[in-house]
Formats: sequence, C-alpha cells, structure tokens
Amino acid sequence: MPDLLLEQKDTSIQPAACRCGGLPTKPVMVFGCKHRWMIRCSVELCDAMIIGQGYDDTVNGWNHLAQHLFR
Repeated sequence: MPDLLLEQKDTSIQPAACRCGGLPTKPVMVFGCKHRWMIRCSVELCDAMIIGQGYDDTVNGWNHLAQHLFR
C-alpha cells in the first residue's frame, strides 16, 4: 500500500537559498519517522537545518529561517 502522506505533499513549495548563500537539500523524510521532513544547507561549514512535522510546514519553516538572520 503506498504511503498516502507522500502522495499528499505539495511539491510546488520549494526551499529558499540558505541564509549563508548555499543551496538547501531537497526535503527528505526522517528515517524511522512518519510525516517528518528534514532540510539542511549543502555548505559544509553551515549548520543550518530544520526538521518539521509535515512537508509543507518544513519547507515554510526553512524559508522563514533562510530569510531571517538570528543572532
């Protein structure tokens, strides 16, 4: 039986560039979890990462993180 959560994700929402200028990874499912997604920066020295509940919320959370520089 196919995973209905995978069929319901909205792939029109795309992760924004990382706040350090690097490219984000594509959202990937967290191993061993249901409906949990992870995005991280592809730059080796950048530790930006987000794990969220739901594909859309994870991408939106990453985009918020990418647009705001926390100090």
